[in-house]
Amino acid sequence: MDDVFAEIPFAIRGDKVALRRWAKARRANLDSPALSRRLTERLQSLPELAGARKCALYLSMSDEIAVEELVNAHDSPLSVQWYAPRCLPGRKLGFYRYIPGKTILQTSGFGVREPVPEDTAALSTEALDAVLVPALLLTPIGVRLGYGGGYYDRFLPQLRPGCVTIGVLPSELVVDELPQDSWDIPLQIVVTEHLVYRRDSAAALRPIQ
Repeated sequence: MDDVFAEIPFAIRGDKVALRRWAKARRANLDSPALSRRLTERLQSLPELAGARKCALYLSMSDEIAVEELVNAHDSPLSVQWYAPRCLPGRKLGFYRYIPGKTILQTSGFGVREPVPEDTAALSTEALDAVLVPALLLTPIGVRLGYGGGYYDRFLPQLRPGCVTIGVLPSELVVDELPQDSWDIPLQIVVTEHLVYRRDSAAALRPIQ
């Protein structure tokens, strides 16, 4: 089954602020718990995660896709050490070990759950094998619209070349085109409930059933 890319109203196609409002309203009408289960199942079979040792994920807010179900699933085939982000001064991210039921969490001023680190040393970005990146909208070539804080814009350039970046959204939030600034770094893999898209050397994403 092919994804049908969502059609953005023409009047807001170049307006990131309006696009964020549109995406949040569209997401609010989706069955996020059911979609989270389907997307988690697809992520569990992703070879890039099966071969990863240390992986960063985000802890979902309200109706976001709950990728942390990957960690909570008792029957998961993945053997990965998971890390979750914490906002640091200077709009930077630090990633700390995340173990459900053990890691102490607190809610930041942005309404995001964050790990309370046992020590001040965040994981080196060089140690990460894969990163699940939050997004409001994605395109089939990996362009991402985030929440506007700039945290991941600063973080993604620090990753080593071999680290895989993955966006996870329902097909209702995958659009054909998004405005892109010079600092935007497209993601390497886009996962929907129907297909997985992987970026090739020609900067196009190939659908994989």
